[in-house]
Amino acid sequence: MEQKQFVTEIANKLQKNKCDLFVGSGISAPSGLPTWGAFLQGYLADMKIKLREADDLPLLAQYIVNQNSGNRNIISEAVFNAFGGDYPLNSYHAAIANFPVKTIWTTNYDSLLEKAFADHKIRVISSENDFLHPYDPTELEIIKLHGCAKTSAQEIILTRADYDCFLYNKPKIAQHLREALIERSLLFLGYSYHDPNIHAIMTQAYQMMGKFTHMHYILTDAPKRKKTESKMDFLERKKRFQYWILELRRIGICELCVPRDEVNIVLDSIAEKARGNTVFVTGGHIIDNMTKDYARRVGKCLAQIPSVILNSGQSTGVGSVVLSAFLEHVLSKQQDINKRIRVFPNPYAVSPAYGNDLSLISALKQVRAPLIADSTFVILFPGGFGTKAEAELACAKGRLVLPVVLKKSDYNTEAIVYILDNAKNTAQLKKKIPDYCHYLKQRRVPSPKVILKAIKEIINE
Repeated sequence: MEQKQFVTEIANKLQKNKCDLFVGSGISAPSGLPTWGAFLQGYLADMKIKLREADDLPLLAQYIVNQNSGNRNIISEAVFNAFGGDYPLNSYHAAIANFPVKTIWTTNYDSLLEKAFADHKIRVISSENDFLHPYDPTELEIIKLHGCAKTSAQEIILTRADYDCFLYNKPKIAQHLREALIERSLLFLGYSYHDPNIHAIMTQAYQMMGKFTHMHYILTDAPKRKKTESKMDFLERKKRFQYWILELRRIGICELCVPRDEVNIVLDSIAEKARGNTVFVTGGHIIDNMTKDYARRVGKCLAQIPSVILNSGQSTGVGSVVLSAFLEHVLSKQQDINKRIRVFPNPYAVSPAYGNDLSLISALKQVRAPLIADSTFVILFPGGFGTKAEAELACAKGRLVLPVVLKKSDYNTEAIVYILDNAKNTAQLKKKIPDYCHYLKQRRVPSPKVILKAIKEIINE
């Protein structure tokens, strides 16, 4: 598949919440975790078995257990020691963390995905008992099909016997996977042609669903000749890779093969395109008439741009006024509201008292993380520490934040001060809207016309 089509298809499905990520060991490997082969190497050496690239690793793991009279604890405990440590995140995790995704499946034992999405509310499922906890639609689901190195050794899937009994031993997780395959597409990341996981999982999918599954995708790096590899060996490995791609197509997976140093570029492109022209407007909860007038103008301006999707955080004050003006225009043009507005939950809207409790800022950021991750552009009116917390989250996620200054005193509010002091965000603004930045630099108050012009310039770019 061509790269442009690959990126577009996945981004469109992510926009509609119709695509999950499926993460393999190749995503964690750059953080220093061992590969499956490296993990088994020591045991196999004791058994006088030389590991080959095309070996069936679950079967070799089964040999190790069989050699130890069926005692799998020798491997399970080693999994906890090798994969349960505190490893650093890598560039792949940084890219994935920008995806507007609701569910991530993984065959990895480590906790790097939880670390990458630490600012989200996360629900980790690695055992059948994890389904006993009530489902919260605001949570990001991380489903660990093969268990977790920080929970129970009994849940670890490693040997051939473990694979064979997966559907029987984990019926709830299997049912969840069945539903995903019926309703959604999967994007596989971090898998290579000698990794046994994809084939095992898709074989299980076929056993459950037959051929009636959605189209799925895989992003993988193309084979590259190693320094110590002969030309003949490389050509054979390349041929094996090509046959593997044909097998993936047979089981319903479309591939995009790029050089390894371009994988992140593709991931960033998908994340950016998946967000589209999504805009989040935030500011104070208690506002005066002048601020209401400005907010209404911004809401109408955004609604008049057909490509804009407004992310609503269910906030009072600025957010409510912008949403109301946006809705009025959309309804007057008889447009589909569901295609123009996305609503994200906000517990702070339940009681104004929450807005005065600094101890709840971390909770606010967790709730707001999916909203910010789904936004391309944030418009920031003056506000208190809650607004500043959203600004901090937006900058941490690399989202462009446009400060709206309505009067001289706004330059002293904490949210505006934070944004103007953020060098990276200021540099982006200077590049995109230099005229507006001139007002900010001189601490002047721009007119509504100047503010709306800056918003249009950013969106139309």
